Amino acid sequence: MGSHSKSLFSLVTRLILLALTITIICPKSVRATDEDVGVIAIVEPASGMTTDSDQVTVRIQNFGADPIDTDAFVVMYEINGGTTYRALPVGGVASIAAGGTLDYTFSRTEDFTLLDSYEITARTFLAADFNSANNETTATVTPDINTPSTTEITNFPYTEDFEGSSASDWMSFGRGTTNFVLGTPGGARDWVVDAASGTNAWATGLTGLYTAGGHSQVQSPIFDLRAIPYAEISLNVVWELPARTAGVRLDSSTDDTTWSRVGAAGDPANWYNSGSVIGFLAGGNDGWSGYKTAGSADATLYEYETSGTPMAYATAGDDRLGSAGYVAATNYVQGGDKLRFRIFFSTLGGSVDEGFAFDDFSIKSVAQLGKTVQLQTDVNNDGTVDVGDTLLHTVVVDNFAV
Repeated sequence: MGSHSKSLFSLVTRLILLALTITIICPKSVRATDEDVGVIAIVEPASGMTTDSDQVTVRIQNFGADPIDTDAFVVMYEINGGTTYRALPVGGVASIAAGGTLDYTFSRTEDFTLLDSYEITARTFLAADFNSANNETTATVTPDINTPSTTEITNFPYTEDFEGSSASDWMSFGRGTTNFVLGTPGGARDWVVDAASGTNAWATGLTGLYTAGGHSQVQSPIFDLRAIPYAEISLNVVWELPARTAGVRLDSSTDDTTWSRVGAAGDPANWYNSGSVIGFLAGGNDGWSGYKTAGSADATLYEYETSGTPMAYATAGDDRLGSAGYVAATNYVQGGDKLRFRIFFSTLGGSVDEGFAFDDFSIKSVAQLGKTVQLQTDVNNDGTVDVGDTLLHTVVVDNFAV
């Protein structure tokens, strides 16, 4: 055999040996690239059916041509771009058949009641995944299934006592275990025991105590205030709430997305009594909060509590007081736009009480807001107004010509 033939034979032999070596060393290299798994759905929780202790369930599909062991990959999820939680490994069953699916439930529980919506992203990780583009899926979960009323109110004055068919223009939205309910409050309670007028009121439960945790709201129809300079808002309210850890306020919105608090703590006419409600998620700490001990020997003494334990007494004017029955609350908003209102209730965990109720919501047009005027008086009648004898008067003037 010539040298040329020997060289050719040697080259062919080397190529054959190289091919055999690759086959022997990597017998599954082709099969490995066929392994493909991913999350195709967020099964639970479902919109409108969330609680404060839900587990996330995802559906995993094997896109590969062969069964895949469940201990060969991991699955994970995150909520609103936050911390990622993962299961190592998935387990539960030995394998997922080619083209088959597996519903996997994470052991961890989540509170899906506090926000308007939650974005859940779940994905798998497989080291030899052939197609990583199908690894993850995202779903948006909303706690509520109700939608706000589309009714627009254009005639004023407006009054709603929640006794007739127009009461359906007000919708309840819950975030947790306590939701506003329309009906007749009652049961073994001292203060939140009836409606201010008629038989119906919106309350955080019609009997017993509300459940701590989460928040809820009642949204009004849309009020067209574009032709109105200012509007006077009035409603009857009653509250018996743990001081500062639970509270209620009135908000308004032009777009159902951004809400602004109406009024502030210290406003007259039975508006918010507290500026220290820590239960609100946003929008400040002003609201109705606090409670009164029934049958108190001195009507000016009110008991408040911390973490469920009676601690002390507060005098009239303290921001820990309950309303001790319905009171008429009044404030003002600027017109010139379409507004929706909401009664917003928020509570932290811990202490609970009778809750909150409201009735007889009304709006009327006013030409201008009430004005506060400070007057000086010559108290000692010496012909001059001295610093020592200055007395301030407050006069509220309203023009109801509109």
